[in-house]
Amino acid sequence: MKKWTNDQLEPFGIIVRSEVEGSQLRDVPSAEIQRVIAENRVVVFRGFALLCGEEFPEFCSQFGEVLEFDFGVVNELQRVPDAKNYLYAAADVPFHWDGAFIGRVPKFIFFHCDYAPESGGETVFTDTTVVLRTAPPELVDKWRGIEITYTTEKVVHYGGGIFVAHDS
Repeated sequence: MKKWTNDQLEPFGIIVRSEVEGSQLRDVPSAEIQRVIAENRVVVFRGFALLCGEEFPEFCSQFGEVLEFDFGVVNELQRVPDAKNYLYAAADVPFHWDGAFIGRVPKFIFFHCDYAPESGGETVFTDTTVVLRTAPPELVDKWRGIEITYTTEKVVHYGGGIFVAHDS
């Protein structure tokens, strides 16, 4: 018996809410999770029991290889006084995409929050498939001609340069 409900987010995405307090996220079949991600791009799970310690990367591993960085497989984001990188400061994080400097595009990116402050910490997502589908064709053609080179100093676990060009 299904123990969760789905509610649409605007402008895209879905919230999957547990109907049973303390339900385990691993009780939701991975095929169902992959289906709702494919259909909605961003899926927010609410009301499920926390995945503590190794439970979170173990859960994620059913969806593919879990990437390991200098910090390990889970980045514990917390404010750091005099942080050298914006990820650990109280300032906004500039528009970016996770995986830009790892040499391959991850299929899934999971975020997990054990504790949320009263304000701040929000994450803005963009569904570029919707942007491309709804943009006027002449604008998409203009974008095809753009090449971008981006570099950033490696201060923490990522950095370097990346060149982005349209693949025809």
